[in-house]
Amino acid sequence: MRLVPALFGFLVVIITWLGISVVFDRLIGFLNSLLLATCPLYWGLANYINLDLMVAVLITSSLLSIYIGLQHDNKKWIYAAYVIAALATLTKGLIGLAFPVIIIGLWYLFS
Repeated sequence: MRLVPALFGFLVVIITWLGISVVFDRLIGFLNSLLLATCPLYWGLANYINLDLMVAVLITSSLLSIYIGLQHDNKKWIYAAYVIAALATLTKGLIGLAFPVIIIGLWYLFS
């Protein structure tokens, strides 16, 4: 039972490294993922059996995908963000769709 949250915990470290490497620099991405990987509270929550970490990983991936898609003008990333937000909605409910829409909407409004 604890394998799935642990895999999602490892997955968000990889997603952080890849996403920040695309947006900024490979060194900054590596340092951010290293910082996340060494946080004891994060790994404690990754071994706790509930859906909060899974929906957080999916929402983070959705926001990162839509940011990369808008910055590089690539529709594939935006479609990936839609699919990931749908998976987050299936995981925990409407929060998986509401958070990305609200965050991206406010970002669009203020930028």
